[in-house]
Amino acid sequence: MIAPDDISVVLADDNSEIRKGIRAILRNQPGIKLVGEAATGIEAIRQVERISPQVLLLDISMPDMDGIDAALLLIPLHPKVHILIMSAYDDRQLMEEVCNCGCAGYVLKDHAPRILVETIRKVAGSPVGSHSLH
Repeated sequence: MIAPDDISVVLADDNSEIRKGIRAILRNQPGIKLVGEAATGIEAIRQVERISPQVLLLDISMPDMDGIDAALLLIPLHPKVHILIMSAYDDRQLMEEVCNCGCAGYVLKDHAPRILVETIRKVAGSPVGSHSLH
């Protein structure tokens, strides 16, 4: 059960091992509750439509629809959801593209778990449209 002050998070990544690792990180964080998971862009959209989380952790490269395309569909329909794009690529141009499309931020998958948790907390507490690069 999610407490009223908890940050609700949906995790979307096609790699089950990455989802497992992030799930383990988030499970031990007070005030953060993983409320849904998805393995494709379309599943991520369905989860957001069904759950309306505060934060969507969205992999940039997924089958059927990449993270940016999924974000572009979700942002106008669910403006209160903070979308954090996750990527293995440390690419400044890609980071800027993500933030310019309206996402809350860009997180590198290989960053320490602490950075991921801090970023989730930061974007959940900021106005939608604020940007964070990590």
